Amino acid sequence: MGIRDQFTPEQWKSIYNAPYAAATYVAAASGDVYQLGREESKFNKLIKRQVEKGGESGYGALVDAILADMKAMSRKEEKALALKYEGNWIESRRSTAWIALESAVKATASLPGKDGFKQWLWDVGKAAAEASKSGFAGLGGVSVDAQEQIALNDLARLFCLKQP
Repeated sequence: MGIRDQFTPEQWKSIYNAPYAAATYVAAASGDVYQLGREESKFNKLIKRQVEKGGESGYGALVDAILADMKAMSRKEEKALALKYEGNWIESRRSTAWIALESAVKATASLPGKDGFKQWLWDVGKAAAEASKSGFAGLGGVSVDAQEQIALNDLARLFCLKQP
């Protein structure tokens, strides 16, 4: 029995989308549509690398099982599970991402390894914040701007984490 079998389809959808949602929530906190698109490309690659590694995340058995299950999914399954955004592009992404994160935290609340799961999501969000570089030609930018830091603080509160 895989980790996915422990959840309802809606719970699994939120868990599958949680790392993408954490990164999107933070990345969409500042910048414009073009910057968000560039950042999404970067954090999607980061998450894909983690999935390819499978069960060696360093975040514990729950995250390892989630990554292993994600790795075994077909492209068709991934597409069916992907979050759908409506309305204003950036605001829709942030609110939809937040709802997915809340659902994922609730779905994993009683599981051993939930703290590693939440730390993983926060770390993905932080990586998304650090991936943004405003400024000209990558110079003069701030790796984590004030709005992204507020978003990271929101995640830390949702996950009941003390920020490192």
